Amino acid sequence: MTLEIPGPENKYSFIIDKEPDYASTNGKSPQEVMGYFNKQGKGLITYPELYAFYAFSKDILENNGDLEVKVECEQLLNKIRADFTNPVKYFMLGSFMQTKKDPENFNRNSKIIHYGKSKVAIPEEGWLNIPFYKGDISDIMVSDDGLKFMQAMISKNDDRKTIEENIKFGTNSKIVPMKTPPEFRRDELDYYQVLVSENTFMIYFDTTRCCGSARGVKYINK
Repeated sequence: MTLEIPGPENKYSFIIDKEPDYASTNGKSPQEVMGYFNKQGKGLITYPELYAFYAFSKDILENNGDLEVKVECEQLLNKIRADFTNPVKYFMLGSFMQTKKDPENFNRNSKIIHYGKSKVAIPEEGWLNIPFYKGDISDIMVSDDGLKFMQAMISKNDDRKTIEENIKFGTNSKIVPMKTPPEFRRDELDYYQVLVSENTFMIYFDTTRCCGSARGVKYINK
């Protein structure tokens, strides 16, 4: 069966590729990866879509959903978890952080961009305060700025408890680290790619080349 997942804030639904694509990412730049999926009429899975899938899976698997849906959901969830636990590879997401070169005010001149460079989805972006984070997502969300950052990352205004529960369920991890570029690195590049490695979500320092895999998504009513 085809698993159709409600998108962020139910603005659309989407279907995740059942298998990761290695050829699209190995040695490629983010622009090349986006172009690869654009040609297929797909988007590169974003952080909001990943979170939406985690929330969907948690609801289906914990609340006695339809058996066929549960089986399909669990299979895809296990495959995506496996994408993130190979220590020598990265999993690329279609989400970015952009910075302005303003030495006096780094934090308030950053923004999260979802669906960047996509021709099949409209980019979503917004400026916000992004300090340097390096720690578990629960530690990040202690402050209001940290909560707003995570809500921007998932494109959904869920509360702290819900965000933490959904992400830790989805990754099957008690600790889910998040890293953002420290301020002294933010004058080096305009864009930073969101990647995952060993369940650590990283707004990564180098966006020129990637090794690992990615998954495309087909949008329904976007």
